[in-house]
Amino acid sequence: MRAAAILRGTVLVHRYLGIGVGVLMALWCLSGIVMIYRPYPRLAETERLAALAPLSWRNCCTVDPPEEGAAADAPIQSFELEMLGPVPVLRLLHSDGRFEMVDLASGRRVGAVEQSLTWSAAAHFGASRGLSLKDASHATLDHDQWTVALARADRPFHKITFDDPQRTVAYFSSRTGKLVQVTTRSQRFWGWLGAVPHWLYPAMLRDHPAAWSQVVIWTSLAGSLLAVTGVYLGFARMRPRGAHGAWASPYRGIMYWHHIPGIVFGAFVLMWVVSGLLSMNPWGLMEGGDLRADRRALSGATPTLQQIRSLIEAVPRNSPSGVVSIRSAPLDGELYAISTSAEGARMRFAFDGSAAPLTDADIDRAAQRLVGTANPVKWARLAAEDAYHYSVGDDAASLPAVRVESAAPPGVLYYLDAVTGELIDKADSGGRAYRWWHSGLHRLDFAPALRTFFARTALMLPLLLGAAAVCILGAYLGIRRVSMSGPRL
Repeated sequence: MRAAAILRGTVLVHRYLGIGVGVLMALWCLSGIVMIYRPYPRLAETERLAALAPLSWRNCCTVDPPEEGAAADAPIQSFELEMLGPVPVLRLLHSDGRFEMVDLASGRRVGAVEQSLTWSAAAHFGASRGLSLKDASHATLDHDQWTVALARADRPFHKITFDDPQRTVAYFSSRTGKLVQVTTRSQRFWGWLGAVPHWLYPAMLRDHPAAWSQVVIWTSLAGSLLAVTGVYLGFARMRPRGAHGAWASPYRGIMYWHHIPGIVFGAFVLMWVVSGLLSMNPWGLMEGGDLRADRRALSGATPTLQQIRSLIEAVPRNSPSGVVSIRSAPLDGELYAISTSAEGARMRFAFDGSAAPLTDADIDRAAQRLVGTANPVKWARLAAEDAYHYSVGDDAASLPAVRVESAAPPGVLYYLDAVTGELIDKADSGGRAYRWWHSGLHRLDFAPALRTFFARTALMLPLLLGAAAVCILGAYLGIRRVSMSGPRL
């Protein structure tokens, strides 16, 4: 009797969860198919750099003494030198979190970026894509569906809508003047069918991160319970049939097609929902180390405004033509700068403006800072991806890279940029767990061969379609049973 009561209770839980979240589960599966081919719009750094005008050294570079009593030896966390329309600007992030931008032609501080400068920056972006500003429109907004997850400090955004067939939209930060997002009509259409429903990402919810996180976590838990009860009931309902007593389904028709495929695809549904839940790192289950602390340890002492002024004055003498961006990249207590061209070619400069390629000795010292002076240094240059540093869809892994292995704690891997020496990724216990329990299970990308376009289509497409069909059938059967128009489960 007790077993029968448990079974009956499980049926009721599964039935009503199927009605409540079954359609959402099917929507997650179908939107997951869309995301295989059309991910959420994201502006890659290579695209942003390609839209910048080359740095002009004419009438550059003047940095007046700091305002508001700030000292010339005040620590600066990072700097970046780029063109903002026709004006070379220096963006400074102070160690206390303050941001300021300097017009290097006049030496004056720049406040919020006005529309006129945004139009000029948009003109360079448009030229890089063959777009004209002639019939473009401008609007200022706090956020919308495609900027809701960007840094709040960059708000409000200048939105430039081009009158091209794809209705390209470019967003610029009013704080930094930087291009932060680009979308097209096609990307927005597929975004509404893919990423927005898959991540439960409507702007009105996503703009409240804590609430959004709880919604995703609790709906994922409900979905996990639906899948667990479904797989359990699938096996519990099997009955011996035939002369040999083979186990088979007692159902026929639509009930059969929910029962047997439900066991198979239900297991995949459970895997995807649980791995999706883990992407939110609920309750700190896969908490990793703080990359920011490692990066601070790797860079060493922060530069001062006076040092930055000296570096900016020295770099133009040796800077190659076509450079669109120069930024700081301190390493081991020394100030270095990285110049980048529109094509992505990079060069490292020392404090005196001379070229300073990353050497093995630099890597040795960087690795020692990460693993500790008491531990042996073990590192290798990577020309290809490995299990923890690899490309996912349009998100390409930075290569070449340097992999540093830690002996204490054992098993921790650090990945450094092979040009700058900066820390770009880390695989500690939390990172390794995330890689396999979320990324591996959610995308089934356990090996390089499984990350190809063909493999993703051949493997994921039929599994997701089958899972969606099982979820839709379950919701239909639950509604039909509750309405008393069908047979009892």
